[in-house]
Amino acid sequence: MLGLGNSISTTPDFEWGGSRFLSFDGTDDKAELNVNAGFISSVAGEGNIGANIGFSFWIKPTWDSSGTLGTTGFAPRNIRLFYLGAPADNHESIQGYYQLTNSSGVTQNRLWTELRATTGSNTRDNDFSALHSNNSITGTGTGSSNHWKTDNPSGEGWVHIVMTRATGNSTQYWNGQALSMTDSDSGTLNTDNSIARVMRFGGHNPSSGFSKYGIRDFAIFSQQLDSDDAATLYNSGNFFDVRTSGISNLGVYYPFNEHVRDIVGGHNLTLTGGTFTAL
Repeated sequence: MLGLGNSISTTPDFEWGGSRFLSFDGTDDKAELNVNAGFISSVAGEGNIGANIGFSFWIKPTWDSSGTLGTTGFAPRNIRLFYLGAPADNHESIQGYYQLTNSSGVTQNRLWTELRATTGSNTRDNDFSALHSNNSITGTGTGSSNHWKTDNPSGEGWVHIVMTRATGNSTQYWNGQALSMTDSDSGTLNTDNSIARVMRFGGHNPSSGFSKYGIRDFAIFSQQLDSDDAATLYNSGNFFDVRTSGISNLGVYYPFNEHVRDIVGGHNLTLTGGTFTAL
């Protein structure tokens, strides 16, 4: 498997750089931005949250686990990779997260893309990949009792993820290769852009706490991304400036190399804690 992001492209563009990433400690670190309907319209191809949208980012699995996998004492349950939605709950949101166990402690080893509508209807378009079912792609193990961790896959643990959706089910790519998806939907989805939302990394909401992981080169495209786009963004395991990818409709881009600025759309985050760490 090539590199897994260990090779670093060089560029004179100081806004991108290639030597560090943003690391969250899982205790109180977060980066966030209050957004409005105009932000949603600018990053979603249909003008609605979750419609014709693509997320591209690198993740380093630095999370710690405790307890015995498969028991209620195993922690953490979920690692929230990104969240865009209502500040206090899961509704009117789109998010990506890695699930180690469910609420009963049963092992899952799943990567989720979750889109939810209003509290009252709780309609959703939720899609997940069971990472162990794509073992040759993910390298996370042969069963749900295995899980994604720092030393698995090999190298320095960096994985490139694409989560994307038109108006139907979501698709996910792991290091440029498509994962097999399972639907977990409910009702007819109809989102409302008028409510307040937050873009958040590191922390989710008061009930779900914080997550420990490393991230860099987070980009949002206002279109569905295809397999060629995913391969381009993975770039054979090499970090690069996403603005040079040739993929159109790039609306938000956080390199997360030395700051939390959006160097495309100007939607800058506020960082609380967090460490810019050498690759």
